[in-house]
Amino acid sequence: MNILKITEIIGTPNAILHKFGLQLFENLDKLISEKKVVTVSFLGVENLTSGFLNASFGNLYKKHGTALEKLLFLSELNDEEWRKKFEEAKLLALNPEKAQLIDAAIADLFE
Repeated sequence: MNILKITEIIGTPNAILHKFGLQLFENLDKLISEKKVVTVSFLGVENLTSGFLNASFGNLYKKHGTALEKLLFLSELNDEEWRKKFEEAKLLALNPEKAQLIDAAIADLFE
């Protein structure tokens, strides 16, 4: 089994930037595309944003769908708020219609 530590991939305990999420996505996508089982470790992560999760795991779910359930595992994701953010990123990736509705509602706020 492959273990990827977020902090080692992005070089910081702050998983807060979209570009950091894309770095994780690229590493994960390569392994998942090869049908390899991967565990992602959140050990040492001090800050986590929805933008990071959407760029990394959201993109993975968009590309690979529910097939990820058999290949992708998470460890040390112990914070309840972070778990909710992860589930939201997954939900939006698997339900693009919902994501479009949210985007439209946000756009309306700024018109």
